[in-house]
Amino acid sequence: VQSGWGRGLFKKPEAPVAPAIRVAAADAQGIVDTGATNHVSGCSHLLSNLRRLKQDILLNLASSDGLVMATHVGSLRLLLKHSMIKLDNVLYCPLVRGTLISLGQLLNDDFTIAFENQSMLLTALVHAIVWRWAVTASVAQSIGSCFRQGYQILFAALCSLF
Repeated sequence: VQSGWGRGLFKKPEAPVAPAIRVAAADAQGIVDTGATNHVSGCSHLLSNLRRLKQDILLNLASSDGLVMATHVGSLRLLLKHSMIKLDNVLYCPLVRGTLISLGQLLNDDFTIAFENQSMLLTALVHAIVWRWAVTASVAQSIGSCFRQGYQILFAALCSLF
């Protein structure tokens, strides 16, 4: 998903578009997307504090039919084994199936990212929480090239949690 304003930013009034990386077919899996500008979900039941945007935001999805509108913004709660973490400023787009997690927005929110043993580690320093997700890449031969070339990283199916 690209809104064209840099990682994690979506407050500009105009609606420019920019190309996004190609992601797996849209489904109920959450995807950590290195090319996504913003977190975006089509699963309203996963979002709390959902509120209407002052102006809809035009998004360009590489795995969809192209341009779609984000209409709301809210918070996404990710359940871990022994804890829960909340991601704020998640765009809601009714035409999106599943959830994309923006690596850039995570970095803006002070997460650290590392690759280790075929996994991507996301650490939320404020919460002292570490997430570990298996890395899959259809073209990349190594974790390094997966990260550099912006291929998708799949994690737990968010929409199936509820």
